[in-house]
Amino acid sequence: MSHLKICNIVLLLFISISWYNIFQEVESLNTLFIIGNGFDMAHQLNTEYNDFRKFIIDTCKEFGSKFDFNNAINRIEREGFKNLTIPEVNEDSKRSFKDGGYYGYNYHEGNLEAYEFFFTLTEYANHDKNVDFITWNEFEKNLSKIPFKQILKDNNICLTKLNDLVWVYKLCQNAAFFDWIYSKIHNPEEIKVRSKLIDSYSNNAFYLVFNYTTVLERKYNIIKDRICNIHGQVTNSDQIGTENNLVVGFKSEVPLILQDFLHNFLLIKPARKLLKENIDFFNRLPTLEKVYDFGLNIVPSDIPDIPYLKEIIKHTDSNTKFYVNDYHLTEQNKNDIQNNLKNWGYNGAVQFINMMQNLRL
Repeated sequence: MSHLKICNIVLLLFISISWYNIFQEVESLNTLFIIGNGFDMAHQLNTEYNDFRKFIIDTCKEFGSKFDFNNAINRIEREGFKNLTIPEVNEDSKRSFKDGGYYGYNYHEGNLEAYEFFFTLTEYANHDKNVDFITWNEFEKNLSKIPFKQILKDNNICLTKLNDLVWVYKLCQNAAFFDWIYSKIHNPEEIKVRSKLIDSYSNNAFYLVFNYTTVLERKYNIIKDRICNIHGQVTNSDQIGTENNLVVGFKSEVPLILQDFLHNFLLIKPARKLLKENIDFFNRLPTLEKVYDFGLNIVPSDIPDIPYLKEIIKHTDSNTKFYVNDYHLTEQNKNDIQNNLKNWGYNGAVQFINMMQNLRL
């Protein structure tokens, strides 16, 4: 056999292998992971709402706060909001936030009044004597209950300051979440457990991430091109930028064009707007063969994240398999999830698997 023929055979073999690898990648990219809080919790990160609440209290006390956290609600019931200290908001903070950056109050600057104010309003919004445990869905939903107008009235402050009051709360909220999340992910590489399921796909899948952490990137080395952090991300404690502008908010039925005119528009989760801003990620999705919900709570039918889920469902068909982590799900929960997915347009099969069992040291 001539040298030229051998070269041609080697070349054809190389081309065949290259195309095979390309087709294999395209095929494996027919998978989407939806990453929610349950994913971080499976990696031994205490990221429930009650942990966030405890973090606020412990950190404030660490910096010398004398605030009576245990009796905040009792104080409001006795006195209203008239003795509430309202921090000032500066224009630099507002301007930076509007530009997409993170800038606001910070625990480590010792601005305890700001965080005592934030705690009081958050505690009031989530206070329910019949509920011992608050979920993140409930926390976001309850943000609409913060009585900003009543706070101004109790303090004899003109209603023209309503917008500033909401700004103060929002900036405190962003700072609190930033510090708390950063405390959880300072060294995600040191997390002891790994998901065999994630490892089996690695960069050969897409990931829609609702968490603010960097576990996927720093623990599993998933490349940015495969990830959409739809609600922002805390990347570094010293980094100021759009990734650190965290989206937390409640669902609003008010048309998007009118939401900016609401006094509490900063606390609305602008899902439809965020979907539009991230539509390139969704447009890259093929007809999906598999969807894994690893930790996003889709039991409630009124979650603010429905627009994203409906967009995902557009990329499914009757052959798609939708897998949901069944950790701690009741039969009623499973029925609710199946009904929700059907109502949102999904016609494929739904299977419940314990994704926690796929963790390994």
